[in-house]
Amino acid sequence: MLPHPSYSPDLVPWDFYFFQSMKKHLQGCCFVSSDEVKAASHEALREFANNGFQLCLQKLYEHWQRCIVAQGDYFKGGYASVL
Repeated sequence: MLPHPSYSPDLVPWDFYFFQSMKKHLQGCCFVSSDEVKAASHEALREFANNGFQLCLQKLYEHWQRCIVAQGDYFKGGYASVL
């Protein structure tokens, strides 16, 4: 078992993919009411559940492998090579 740091941005799954996906879906939208924000967010979540979840898990796995190879060192843009 590996010790887990109290917080590491490299290991936070939602920051890694989900919020990027949500941001892309909502980018450029103008909302008049909070109900419109909720409706658009629910639509983005449904789309993510239907199309993005498997891809998210695969990319997260690959990212964690890069973190292991880098032994906790910083790497930018996911360029640490995976053996």
